[in-house]
Amino acid sequence: MSRRKSTAHKPARNPSNDPPLSLSQLPLWKWFNSKEILKSYLDIFSKLPVLKPRYLSEGLLPEDKYEVFWKLVDQQGLRPLLFMKERYYPRMMRVVATSLWLADKLNDVGEGEFYLRFWIGGVTYTITLEELASLWGLPNDGIRFKGGHLRPKEYDHWSGKLSQSVLNVSYIGGGKYSVGEMSTDHRLLHYMLSYLWLPRKGNHGALTEEDVFIMRTMVEETELNWPYLLAYRLMHYASSSLEPSLGHGILWMKIFEHFKFDLSNEEEGKESDTSFDSQVTPVLMEMFAEKMHTVSIDWDKKMERIDKRLKVIESRIASQAEQLQSLEASMNTHFSRRAQSGV
Repeated sequence: MSRRKSTAHKPARNPSNDPPLSLSQLPLWKWFNSKEILKSYLDIFSKLPVLKPRYLSEGLLPEDKYEVFWKLVDQQGLRPLLFMKERYYPRMMRVVATSLWLADKLNDVGEGEFYLRFWIGGVTYTITLEELASLWGLPNDGIRFKGGHLRPKEYDHWSGKLSQSVLNVSYIGGGKYSVGEMSTDHRLLHYMLSYLWLPRKGNHGALTEEDVFIMRTMVEETELNWPYLLAYRLMHYASSSLEPSLGHGILWMKIFEHFKFDLSNEEEGKESDTSFDSQVTPVLMEMFAEKMHTVSIDWDKKMERIDKRLKVIESRIASQAEQLQSLEASMNTHFSRRAQSGV
């Protein structure tokens, strides 16, 4: 999916001085700066599915029961991102995604420019990493990870044998890992990662290289720069050719509020997609929490059944060994008697 840059833009908009933008008051052709961008919207972006926002209900995961999980969440400053319950506006998201541009000139020590930029109606809208962090209520510190597939050096360090040992997972091929032996708190962490923090389509239970990298840093209390990662994720949603869809409507809502867009005539998200509910419902979370709570018990029961089967097999092998020994003794006695009788 290509991204085209407009050739002529007005200065970045100052939300405190300009009147609120309302798409409903502009004809379609005035939303975009060129016929090419309009065509891109009509051919691609206007048809992209929008992932419905999810959030965690208060008190659903008691902190005294999931201490490790909440400790890891708070170390990254991610608690606010769990409970966002804002509205979302699919059309506005699609329009913005059509001209979305990300500039990243940060060096190793964080010096340089970083911003998201988009254009509507000939006006340029720019927002910095510091502003995004403030809007989303997240700290602007830590490792700046863009997400996606890891480079070879990153893979060796973060997704190799040590990471598998830290998370108690095993590599199963195809960039995926087995989550069968992860602890309850780490499973909850992965659940929030795949459903709320970095929502995705497809198999939410699959543990990817990106998940392993993020979870390893969290478990080892290494701070990640989540505003940086989420900014790249907003860009990824719009530009991915493998999994085209738009996500994180709640984060976009914060940006729209920052620029004081007039959303009074915008239709709120009501798209039906059986794979994505509008929120993580209490019933769903209770079912998941209960399942996670019984994982260790189920695992113990499975191990007990395996032990019983192994004991049965060992018993059968021992019995067969005794029979073989008895048969061997009988044959030795038989041949010994024949030898003595001279037959």
